[in-house]
Amino acid sequence: MKKLLYLIISCALACCLFLGACSCSDPALLSFTSAHTNEKAVAPGYKEKCEYAVTFSAEDTLIPKQIDVSSADMKVEFTDGVYTTELELLSQLPNDIATLTDLDDLPTDKTVYKYVTELNLKVNYTIGSAETKVNQDFIKTTCYFFGKDFSYAPIYVKTESATTNLFFASSYSATSLYQLDYVTVYTQKEIITTGKKNEITTNGEIPEDINKKYEYTPRTVIDNAQYLFLLRNMPNAETSYLDVVSLAYEEPTNLIIEKESTLSTAVNFTYNGLSVTSVDTNKHKYCVADNKTSGADQFVFIQSSAVGDMPNLAVITKYAQPVIEYNSVSIIGALNYELKAVTVNG
Repeated sequence: MKKLLYLIISCALACCLFLGACSCSDPALLSFTSAHTNEKAVAPGYKEKCEYAVTFSAEDTLIPKQIDVSSADMKVEFTDGVYTTELELLSQLPNDIATLTDLDDLPTDKTVYKYVTELNLKVNYTIGSAETKVNQDFIKTTCYFFGKDFSYAPIYVKTESATTNLFFASSYSATSLYQLDYVTVYTQKEIITTGKKNEITTNGEIPEDINKKYEYTPRTVIDNAQYLFLLRNMPNAETSYLDVVSLAYEEPTNLIIEKESTLSTAVNFTYNGLSVTSVDTNKHKYCVADNKTSGADQFVFIQSSAVGDMPNLAVITKYAQPVIEYNSVSIIGALNYELKAVTVNG
C-alpha cells in the first residue's frame, strides 16, 4: 500500500526536498531588499493583504506528475482553496511576545512586522462505494520579525494546522488527520520550539509533545513561516541561499533559489480595487538543500515592474507546489496559488 502525504504546506517546506548543504562555522549575516514596498520607507500602520485561489492539478505543466493514483479505490477532490497573507508594520513588539525573547535588546529600530498567513482547503474523498466525506484542512501561521536593517530576523512564530493524509491502494485506502500546534521563539543564542502534534486514525489518536532547542546566530536564518515573503525581497542574483528553520528538519536547512527567466504573465487580480490583467514577473525555482535528502522543486512568479497604477511591490502572482507521495519523492500533482487581490494601506 502506498502512503501519500497530502500536505498543503503553504508556509511549510516539508514537500520540497533537497540537494546538498554547506556547513559554516561563522555564518554570514543575511541581507535583503525592501522590494515589497518598492524600496520606500513605510511607517507603523502600513498594511498589505494578498488573497489567492488554490487549485489542484494532476496534469501540471510546471510540476508534472510522476505517478498516477486514478486506479486506487479512493477518489479525492480538493476544493474551495483559499490562501491569504496579511502583513502589518508595528511600532514595537506586543508585550506578551516581548517577554518571551531577549532579541528586542539587539536592533536599534524597534519596529517589527506581523505576518499572518492562512490556507484553507476542502479534501473531499470517497473510498470504494462509501459515502463521500469532507475534511476542512488548514494551516495558519502568525509570525513576528524585524525589518530589513536587522535582516528580517524572526522573533516568534505560532503554527496551527490540520491536514489530511491519504493512503492510496488498489483495494484498500484510508485517511488520517495530522494536527500541529506549536510555537517557535528566537532568543539571542537559541531557537526553542514547543507544542504538540497528533495523528487521528481509525484506530485512535497518536499524540506527541514537541520540544526542540538548538543554538544559532541571530540574522543568519529565516523561519519557514517567512520564506514566501522573503523570496520577494531577495537581492537580484541568479542564485541565492537562505538557511530555513522548520519543524520538518532537525536544524536550519539551506534553501537554494534560482532565477530562471523574466516574462510577461497573464493575470487576473485587483490592486486596491483596480483590475490587473498582465504583469512582468521573474520566475524562480527553489528547493531545500541538505546532505541527507533530495527531491522536488517549487516555483514562484514575482512581480518585476510597475503596471498601470500599481507600483512594483514584488507581489507573488503565482506559486506552484508539488503534492508528493510520503516516503518517496513521487509527485501526484501540484497545488497552484493564483493571486486574486492585493490591498495596501499606508
